[in-house]
Amino acid sequence: MLWLTLLPSWISFLLIVGAANAFAIAATLLARRWYLRLGVTAGPAIVGAWATTLGALAAVLCAFTIVTLWSIFAKAAQNNDNEAAAVRLAAVDMSAAQLPLLRHYVDVTARSWPRMCGGTPNPQVVAALSALERDAKARSPEYANDLNRQLGTLEEARYQRWQDSKSLTPIELKVALCIIAVTLFGVLAIALPDRSDTHLALTVLVATALGSVYWVMTALSYPYCGDYSIGPDEIVSSMRYLSH
Repeated sequence: MLWLTLLPSWISFLLIVGAANAFAIAATLLARRWYLRLGVTAGPAIVGAWATTLGALAAVLCAFTIVTLWSIFAKAAQNNDNEAAAVRLAAVDMSAAQLPLLRHYVDVTARSWPRMCGGTPNPQVVAALSALERDAKARSPEYANDLNRQLGTLEEARYQRWQDSKSLTPIELKVALCIIAVTLFGVLAIALPDRSDTHLALTVLVATALGSVYWVMTALSYPYCGDYSIGPDEIVSSMRYLSH
């Protein structure tokens, strides 16, 4: 779903909801044509119970997935805040001669940000942080422990950022959601109410609702990609403290 996340939100919404509606309407029309050819004019009474059960199961799984993805997104945002704070505090604790090392690390981190859209860590960021940890000196002995703590925070934040850069939604959960959605559309397709326009309208409503949920899941799958994402602005803005 990475390519969908990289698209503008309104385009990904139209694609996902449109695909869900196209599949649901096609399934409904095919089922109606088949059943009407057989002379069936009303779906079995148990269809309602099946649809209710599948709808409840789909709602539970979708809610669980969205809550999980939102938790990951919130954790990534907090991690970004912690990294920016560590940069500012490290600038205070470091000697003026080593401030260019910290500035270089921030610059390299900002330039490598696009690689976090489901990509791989940038070796230049690792090298810049290693050089910072190796060569940074505290402005005075009483700041040494504080500086080491901030550098450790930068290392942890960098690692966590790359961990969160990839979608953590299990593939098994994605498959289960797709199977439930297809099954639900299949059950609704054999409901066969007397009015075909009502049947299609209800199918479109359900497909739009499920498509919208999938769209939200797509938007949250990658914290550092898409229109709704975490950018490097806060970390970059911390550079203004480096001259102090």
